[in-house]
Amino acid sequence: MCTFCNAKISHGGTDERNFTSSNFKKHLNAIYSREVKMFNLNIVSYPKSSDCRINTAAHLLLPSSCATTSNTACVPLTSTPVATTAIYKPTFHTIDSMFEIHTPLPSTRRRARPVTQLIGKMICLDMLPFRIVECEVFQNFISFLELRYTVCDRTTFSRTVIPDFYKRMENEVRKVLAPVETMSLTTDLWPTQSCEDVMSLTCHYINDICEHKSLCRDVIPFLLARHTSGNILEVLKESIQTWTTN
Repeated sequence: MCTFCNAKISHGGTDERNFTSSNFKKHLNAIYSREVKMFNLNIVSYPKSSDCRINTAAHLLLPSSCATTSNTACVPLTSTPVATTAIYKPTFHTIDSMFEIHTPLPSTRRRARPVTQLIGKMICLDMLPFRIVECEVFQNFISFLELRYTVCDRTTFSRTVIPDFYKRMENEVRKVLAPVETMSLTTDLWPTQSCEDVMSLTCHYINDICEHKSLCRDVIPFLLARHTSGNILEVLKESIQTWTTN
């Protein structure tokens, strides 16, 4: 029985294990359809949790005093004000915002730039080839994360994104090494996949709290034919001179 309108509502037979709330839902939708819609749209003020219980059958937030004989409840329609929390006001999308969801995101937009920079950082740190940005699987992965974003071509990364990233990292390394008075330098030589030799220059120093730190200062092409000590010293001096003059 509904405690508000005293209507008798069948709850499905006499066995409590088979009780359902279907008839109660029909009763609410037939008699109190407006109030049910307002509750489902979250437009009305909800009572505080301390004065309420959740009716899992009807999915409505109801006062605990509104119980029925069939373990269900109905929405009280009294003019007495109830202690409420803040009213939720739904937000509505504009026509422009709905179209914007499906509009491609240009690489010059502020939202697209961080994505491009992160891809460039991944290429640098993992030493990946530029052609990875043209791989179909990689593009599908990026499209899944950001549907509107279009991956730049390999030329953009090799001529713009990666050089910009290199300049930023170089400035950071300079700031870190500026207060260092003494350091040691180590080098390493290895051939690339294109059979070109490159040499790295790594700085080692002790910071103010006696911690050993290492920073890769440069990776430069080794154009000399033989890897002799004199040739290595010559390339090393050129790298140090470039570092100090710039």
